[in-house]
Amino acid sequence: PAPAPAPAPAPAPVPAKKAKNPLDELPKSPFSLDAWKKQYSNAPGGDCYKVMPWFWEHFDREGFSIFHGNYKYNNELEVAFMTSNLAGGFVQRCDEVRKYSFGTIQILGKDGGPMELRLTWIMRGQAIDPLLESNPDAEHYEWKKVENLDDEKEKKYIEDMFCAWETIDGLPILDAKVFK
Repeated sequence: PAPAPAPAPAPAPVPAKKAKNPLDELPKSPFSLDAWKKQYSNAPGGDCYKVMPWFWEHFDREGFSIFHGNYKYNNELEVAFMTSNLAGGFVQRCDEVRKYSFGTIQILGKDGGPMELRLTWIMRGQAIDPLLESNPDAEHYEWKKVENLDDEKEKKYIEDMFCAWETIDGLPILDAKVFK
């Protein structure tokens, strides 16, 4: 007798649809985070203060929010390179929200301590939750939403967090990380 025909190959598995990010469901914003990242990255002469007027002119307060973060364990920071590695690790773990956020981490103080890790973060929407959910390190920071973007002192602090190279609040900057 003739051999039985080979069984038909199993159908290829259909790839599961990737779940939509809830931030994609928010109303369209006139503020382009990508345009801001380009402005920031291409600041004339590397001076980011020169692009801050563009930021304030285009920033959409309804579609985006700004948060400040302070590391909960600043009293334990004593070695600059280790603190810089901690900040770098935070940035690496933010990849899941890259499309929806921009931020800076400043390492302030002096090697040997005391030092502070401070962050200023732009988030799509009005909550820091997407960052907290995607980056396990984010829970080690105290987060505070900036409520009054008309306050000149607050605007200056945000600009310094994004742009300063030497000092913030009188504290020397040891290192900085930018997430864009």
